[in-house]
Amino acid sequence: MPRARELIFWAIVIILAIESYPVRGFYNLLEDKTIPTPEKYIWLKSQSDNAPVLEWPLHTPIDGEGKYVEGSMLHGKPIVNGVSGYQWEGHQRLTLLAHSLDNDAALKAVYAFGIKYLIINADDNAFPLWAKQEIGQFMLVKEFTNSKIYVNPYASTHFPDNEFLKHLNTVTCEESGKSDFTFSFEFRSTDKYYVSQNKMILDILWTTGEKQFTDKLIIYPALFVDTDLFTSTVKKRGDDKRCSDVHSISLLNSY
Repeated sequence: MPRARELIFWAIVIILAIESYPVRGFYNLLEDKTIPTPEKYIWLKSQSDNAPVLEWPLHTPIDGEGKYVEGSMLHGKPIVNGVSGYQWEGHQRLTLLAHSLDNDAALKAVYAFGIKYLIINADDNAFPLWAKQEIGQFMLVKEFTNSKIYVNPYASTHFPDNEFLKHLNTVTCEESGKSDFTFSFEFRSTDKYYVSQNKMILDILWTTGEKQFTDKLIIYPALFVDTDLFTSTVKKRGDDKRCSDVHSISLLNSY
C-alpha cells in the first residue's frame, strides 16, 4: 500500500509539471486565438436602429449560411438570411430569386422583407459587377476590403394587406370528382411582392343561382410573387354540379 500511494503521488506531480511547463513537441499551452470582429459588423453595431440585415451571397443551409448567424451575434441586428438547419419557404424563394441582384424580380423580393442594410461580400475576392454605387433603392454607404454595405432609406416590410387581396383574382373553377369544386386564385402584382410568416385563412363567398355559400382559402407562409397560384377545394351543394352553375367567387376578408 505505501508503494501504491508513492506511485500515485509522483503521478500527480508529473501531471502538474506538464500542465505548468510545456514540453517541446509533446504539449503546448493554449494560445489566444481570438478572431477580431470584422469591420462590417463593427460599423453595423454602431448604427442606433434595429433594422433588418441581408448578407449576400445567399446560400442554402447545407452551403453554410451559419456564418451569418454568427455575424448577427456580433452586430446585434435581426437578419433575414442566415440559417444552419430549417429553411422556411420564404427564405427558399428569396435564395432562388436573389442569387444575383441585377434584375427587378430579385430586388422586389428583397424589398418585400423590409431590408435596410444590404451587405455584399466579395466572392472569390471579387465583387459582382452589379455592386456599384446604387443597387435599386440601396445606396452604398460604406466599403471595406471584402465587403460593401448599402442602405435602403425607404425600407418597410410588405405584409399582406387590403392591397394584397386586390391582387388575388379568380382564375378557374374546376370540377374535382363528383362531389367537389376546386377554385383557383392567381396573385398578380408586377410592381410589389409580399411576405408573411403567418398562415392566412380567407373567406370565399360563392353563389349558385339564389344560393350563397362560404368556404375557406388557406395561404401558408411564403414570399408571394407575381403569378403565384392558390387553390381551395370545396364541397358541391344541392343540385349545382357544374362550374357553369357558379356565378361569382369573391374573397371577403380585409386587414
